[in-house]
Amino acid sequence: MLPLRFYREIPVLSDGFAGILGVLKEALNNGRFPQRYTVPARQAADSDWEEIETLLAPMGHQALGRLRAMLLSNVGPDQLQLECSRLRQDFMRHARSQGVVAYARHRLAFGWSKMCRYLRPSGVVMVILGVDGAGKSTVIDAILPVLNAATHNAVVVQHLRPSVLPPLARLKGKQAMPSGPVLEPHGAKPSGVLGSLLRLTYLTLDYVLGYWLWTRPKIAKLPAVVVFDRYAYDMALDPRRFRIGLSGRVAAWFAALAPKPDIIVCLHGSPEAIAARKGELSEDETRRQVNALHDFASREKRAVLVSTDTSVEETRDQVLNALLAFLQTKAVKRP
Repeated sequence: MLPLRFYREIPVLSDGFAGILGVLKEALNNGRFPQRYTVPARQAADSDWEEIETLLAPMGHQALGRLRAMLLSNVGPDQLQLECSRLRQDFMRHARSQGVVAYARHRLAFGWSKMCRYLRPSGVVMVILGVDGAGKSTVIDAILPVLNAATHNAVVVQHLRPSVLPPLARLKGKQAMPSGPVLEPHGAKPSGVLGSLLRLTYLTLDYVLGYWLWTRPKIAKLPAVVVFDRYAYDMALDPRRFRIGLSGRVAAWFAALAPKPDIIVCLHGSPEAIAARKGELSEDETRRQVNALHDFASREKRAVLVSTDTSVEETRDQVLNALLAFLQTKAVKRP
């Protein structure tokens, strides 16, 4: 019988057994030891091992012994990763010993499930757009605790782009890259036509390569939430920020080539209030960008307009409700 407990009258696995399954899943699938399951898994391995050993007997005696030793050990991360690899070897060796045909059939089924997860990932890519001062960082900080609790800390926040390609400034020989917020987003002179086209091409390539090499694996491997603070659409909404000396319409052609996120949260509000928060952009430029964002949201079906003229809590709830609505729609469409 499975070790169960009741949560709000719903039977769920005990913390200890759930922790052991969490460790086992990460060790076998990803070759790493997840620290978030350490305490309950270790307690269960110490006090309830006979029951757990009976439930997990199909793993084989050697793999079970290594799993328990790994849970009760105090070795460092490098050794734990090595033990995860050895655990997987023990597990696979025992599986092969049960029959070559059955082993091959299960391996094919496992490979097919991995491919399906990559083709239809369970994770979500969410983009937060908004002019400087709209409150992007504040909103992201507000939704993170909720998302981390819901995904067991499988949330990744990325600024602007995947960055699988180095910054253009580094290609020009500049080693020291500025860190922290950009205080003068329009301080640098825009490039000429050729330079602007090269910038657009380079940045768009980073979005395309970055999605398939960095973003997609994250949302396929886990039901993770990847949150982008700004995205390719900013090239069209605010080309001056990228030193692009071409119209927003030209930049929008390139931005359209970037992989589409699942949901785009467009933070907006009073241009006067937004401009007064940071003073990085003039009120006229802030108003232009707010209007451009409204126009973008009216044409983009993935976009959701969220006002930041209300309290942080209200804005947070609007963002989370928009994400929840998307997930509900996704669940209905999924076979």
